[in-house]
Amino acid sequence: MTNSTIWSLLGIASASNRGLPAYRLRVIGIDLGTTNSTASEIVLDGPCEAPRAEPVEYEQTTEEGVYTSTRLPSVVVPQASGAPLVGEGAKRLRAQVADLKLRPNQSIFFETKNDMGIRRTYKGVPPGFQKPHEIAQHVLRRLLGGPRNEKAFSYDRSVITVPASFRTPQRQDTMLAAAGAGMELTPECLLDEPVAAFIDFAVREPQLAQATASGS
Repeated sequence: MTNSTIWSLLGIASASNRGLPAYRLRVIGIDLGTTNSTASEIVLDGPCEAPRAEPVEYEQTTEEGVYTSTRLPSVVVPQASGAPLVGEGAKRLRAQVADLKLRPNQSIFFETKNDMGIRRTYKGVPPGFQKPHEIAQHVLRRLLGGPRNEKAFSYDRSVITVPASFRTPQRQDTMLAAAGAGMELTPECLLDEPVAAFIDFAVREPQLAQATASGS
């Protein structure tokens, strides 16, 4: 498995062809999950260098204080003012739904990825929380906008993984969520999860990946 092959799988022919510095290219890979979401940063210093992949850590506000993790629960709670609560703090509120009189799909949203692509509308909620892809865009915004110890979280390329079983409407909803989060994605930037898993394997075990790809 050559580095140029990995670049191609990430949708990048070469840095120079895109007018980018050949010595450094930053890619963010996002797993927009049903229960939890994660992101990894991939840095490529050139087609002759092995890519480096590191998980992104997030500081998440909870009632007990700040919780730091690479895992961001895909739970969203709208706030009366300001940005919604996303992540661990929202997840912990889910455990108190009855006590806090929270209503699923009205005042707290979770596992809404299961509703992607079926044109479901949530009733009695403010604008920006009425459709599954709108909930997903809040998770994506949090993934893009809140890493730990990072002042400028910008990337030359973004990729979102999706289940291989996702049909066209589900992929379209994922694209809508990405656009709502300010991401510039093309359909090729939706990476099937088995392909993403192989890229991870190729980065961690390049010799074994080369043997697998060649069928030897």
